Amino acid sequence: MDALEAIRKRRSVRSYTDQPVADADIDELCRLALLAPTGGMSQSWGIVVVRDPDTRLKLAEIVISGGAEYFALMRPAAEGTSPEEHKAWGREYAEQVLASYRHVPVWLVGLLVPRHVFPPEEAENERTADMISVGFMMENLMVAARAKGLGTVPTVFHWWALDEMKALLDLPDEEWDDVLAVNLRGAFIAIRESARVMMAAGDGGRIVNIASVDAVAPEPRFSHYDASKGGLV
Repeated sequence: MDALEAIRKRRSVRSYTDQPVADADIDELCRLALLAPTGGMSQSWGIVVVRDPDTRLKLAEIVISGGAEYFALMRPAAEGTSPEEHKAWGREYAEQVLASYRHVPVWLVGLLVPRHVFPPEEAENERTADMISVGFMMENLMVAARAKGLGTVPTVFHWWALDEMKALLDLPDEEWDDVLAVNLRGAFIAIRESARVMMAAGDGGRIVNIASVDAVAPEPRFSHYDASKGGLV
């Protein structure tokens, strides 16, 4: 299937089976996703692949619960119903349309991974650019999945249980920021200053980044470390 056909035929799939998806397919999808355009070449993104059955199920419950909150918020209440009744309807509707999410064989969680390369006064603009870049990445992934005959759907239902999701995937903001500040921003600053010295000397040269094998073979529960090492290569 060519790219134009994959774009035309991509659909938001909301009914899933537990049919396995090959590791090779997931690896290729992630690599294609990371070829997306990115503002300032910052690549302020990461992908967490969730295959563990227990974690998949817990993540599905978070998304279904968030979907209930979303439906109750965004859909008008039926005339004569109380707020409590409308919330109950939201839960029932989420269960009706999202129940098969419990069977999803693999979740791909797109992350914004700040690089902090903009001046501090431009932090808001940098975040906007980074969010757009994450969108580009996920669009690449979904179109590539369609070309392989795999169904996908984007969701933001986890927004209503964000802290719970971060805890499940071991993604506390502070730890992410600390790890990336050392492993990525620290390397960026060192490279920048070394390049200035080399350019001033007029001798040219090369700067070689060396990273952990985790950059290409990530380990469970070390997604922040793995993403930082992947950023170096």
